[in-house]
Amino acid sequence: MSTLIVATGNPGKLKEMQAYLKPLNWHLELKPDNLDIEETGSSFLENARLKAGQVARALGQWAIADDSGLQVDALGELQASTLPAMQPPIKPVLIAYCKK
Repeated sequence: MSTLIVATGNPGKLKEMQAYLKPLNWHLELKPDNLDIEETGSSFLENARLKAGQVARALGQWAIADDSGLQVDALGELQASTLPAMQPPIKPVLIAYCKK
């Protein structure tokens, strides 16, 4: 069974990923708590790439990440990061990176 590192410290996200990937029969693990990744991308896709890529390189293992949020044109600069109480029911961006 292949191991895939989920680039998050959130056990709830791990369960979500396990549900998405259940048919693949992979063993999923959380990233180590001491490995912090800054989400400095300008989009959900860029942040998912940053998280998966940095975790894969740091651990030398396959990694997967997601990122999601609420983006409403009418809000302009006021987006999900500034509205933490809003929990949008949208599908996340999923990105996997090879360890090499």
